[in-house]
Amino acid sequence: MFNITFAKDFLLHRFTSKNRHGLHSPFVYKLVDEVIYDKTEKSAYFTVEQERDKLLIDDSYITVTDLGAGSHVNNNKQKRLATLP
Repeated sequence: MFNITFAKDFLLHRFTSKNRHGLHSPFVYKLVDEVIYDKTEKSAYFTVEQERDKLLIDDSYITVTDLGAGSHVNNNKQKRLATLP
């Protein structure tokens, strides 16, 4: 169930937090510092976006092996590449 208090606290933190003081993991600190908060253009972004554009227009299908609990809504194992998240 969606918790309204959790959402309110998260949004409040997201809009008011100005530092990375609460990040104790070196991996997470580096991820936030070098990826999330860094807004400069990286050379890899262009290549990744080109590949993404190719996949979005690809009409081929792949077979998905679900190793989890599965979907109760869509049990179809064949997925179109362009519709995958």
